Amino acid sequence: MEELSEKMEVLKLQEEKIKVMKKDVEIEEKLCDIKDKLDTLMIEKEKIDRINVDIDLRLEKFNKKYEKHKKEQEDILRTDSKIEGKYALLKQELDQVGSERENIIKRNSVLEEKIGAITEQFKIIE
Repeated sequence: MEELSEKMEVLKLQEEKIKVMKKDVEIEEKLCDIKDKLDTLMIEKEKIDRINVDIDLRLEKFNKKYEKHKKEQEDILRTDSKIEGKYALLKQELDQVGSERENIIKRNSVLEEKIGAITEQFKIIE
């Protein structure tokens, strides 16, 4: 009886060993699947990293162009403000010259009237 009991125990242990071995095989298969997936993910990550490097280079080029454009715009604005200042000064001078010209024309007109009046007086006196 004892022998039978031992054989039963051995059979149980063997069945348990078979189950454990099956489980080990399943785990090994899952591990292989996970490794394959990990390898695939690493390849995809490398592709993404290369794309990121390309994007970073493009962004850097764009940023340089933007900074250059921004500097050109600032230069244009500075130049425009200088030109506007010169324009305002020239316009002021032109207005002043125009005003002086009008005054000269008025004085000339007044002088011509006086000359005409004096000429008339000379004609009368003669």
